[in-house]
Amino acid sequence: MFVGSQLVAQERSVSGAFASSFAVPVIAGGSQEIRAVGSDTGETQFAPFTVVPTITAVSGSVMDLGQPMTVTGVGAGAGDNLALMLATTRHNSSFGEAGVGMSAPVTITAGGSADSLGRFETEFRLDDRIFDHARAQVRLMVVSTGIGLESDWYGAQVDGGLHVAPTQRSLAASPSGTAREGVDAALTAEIVLPPSVEFAPTLYYAPGGATTFAATPFARGVGDTWTAPIPASSVTTRGLLWYVEVLDRFGQGLRQHSAVMPGAIAVDGQTSISLRTMAGSTTIWNAVAAPILPDRTSMADTFDSADGRFLSEWFAWGWNARLQRWEAAQALRDATPVSGDGFRPGKGWYVAVVGDGGITARTISGRSANPGTPFAIPILPGWNLLASPYNFPIEWRDGVVQASVGGVVGSLSMQMPLMDNRPVHHDVPTQAYQTHFSDAPTPYTIQPGQAWWFYSSSTGDLIPDPMR
Repeated sequence: MFVGSQLVAQERSVSGAFASSFAVPVIAGGSQEIRAVGSDTGETQFAPFTVVPTITAVSGSVMDLGQPMTVTGVGAGAGDNLALMLATTRHNSSFGEAGVGMSAPVTITAGGSADSLGRFETEFRLDDRIFDHARAQVRLMVVSTGIGLESDWYGAQVDGGLHVAPTQRSLAASPSGTAREGVDAALTAEIVLPPSVEFAPTLYYAPGGATTFAATPFARGVGDTWTAPIPASSVTTRGLLWYVEVLDRFGQGLRQHSAVMPGAIAVDGQTSISLRTMAGSTTIWNAVAAPILPDRTSMADTFDSADGRFLSEWFAWGWNARLQRWEAAQALRDATPVSGDGFRPGKGWYVAVVGDGGITARTISGRSANPGTPFAIPILPGWNLLASPYNFPIEWRDGVVQASVGGVVGSLSMQMPLMDNRPVHHDVPTQAYQTHFSDAPTPYTIQPGQAWWFYSSSTGDLIPDPMR
């Protein structure tokens, strides 16, 4: 049996049949055939087969960025141009996990074509990319471009695998000082990467409660310091969410936070709550709460106005969940209990304001709650008058609002009957109560600054999660 002019095997046939194995000689890759010649009859038969590129060796098992390496092999097309692909994989992962989706070409610096017998000795260089520490093993593949054939991934055959040498790489981003409503904000990042790596750092930001992030590039400052701006129009008392990506031209890189687990920036500023006033003897109650962390938490700081103060201009009841009773915001001229609570996030109040029957507003100065972190609101057995701590809407549904009872955290529906799954809110226009359910097909949306009732049979925490 012959491949080309080279004898590769000799076998004796039995009744005209034979089986044989043979080593493919060093020949060019692509479509080839083996020729079997009967020495007695002179009969000749042909069988086609395909020779594919094969990597036989790499000059080292540890690759340094910017330093040359050599890969040798056979089976490329005669005189064919070559491409060399590199993919990353996790330590001790299976050979096939390298994955074409993670691959990218490397820079060939010499020997970019095969000889007439398909042999190649190709020098290449690793640069212009960022390697994740978790994917520091690499695999190589040779592509013979003319015949359109590629080798298997090479690297797992090497004892200990092929590795990228550890490089200095770090990303540390943080807000540049305190964010102020209506004023440009910024994030500063220290980015350390090898000099040969070309990269583009990007800041992604969004207001609290949003799911779509805007992108802005970082600009380089002094040394490894980079800065990215956030426009004043996006800096509100909803707070800010952010994450940073530093990617090379192959999409590999460093990340700090993510769209599903972003960092957060509290914002100082002002917000307001709307109150329906009463023009006559009929009391109009507003169930309200602080949608930000007020600088001053006394009720008078928010509700006193130029037109009057407590009793002359406004009145408020707070609910004592421990004693299950109403308490006045300030002392009266009788034995009415006085609340020791202030105007703070998570705590609801019933407020009545004297006016002409229209809508008035009260301005609150303070700081947004962290828009990327769940807020635990204490719950006591019985009725609780509560509110969302965030200055943006929150859906009342299982998954978004959870409860903790006895150290077990779960959806409200799961916690029943230890806790109810219904908020009961006071509708200001009708002065009637409306009930909603956490497992309703269409979830109810709790507005910022809105208070509502919640019943529990147990002590625990109600936990709205703004990122769900």
